[in-house]
Amino acid sequence: MPFRTESNRDRVIRILAAFVLAYIAWANWPGTVAILSVIVGAILLVTGVVGWCAASALFGLSTRKKIGA
Repeated sequence: MPFRTESNRDRVIRILAAFVLAYIAWANWPGTVAILSVIVGAILLVTGVVGWCAASALFGLSTRKKIGA
């Protein structure tokens, strides 16, 4: 997929971090920390599953290896 900006390792780390934040939200519900954990965790989960991060693309960054470089 040419539009991906994340390596497989980066994607796994993001998905695992999303699950950790989901646990933090569950353990602290209700509260500000829980709400922030849900928001950040959702962003990490979506970017990890899709493999594309808008912030990385905006700044021209990528954690994928360049093929043929």
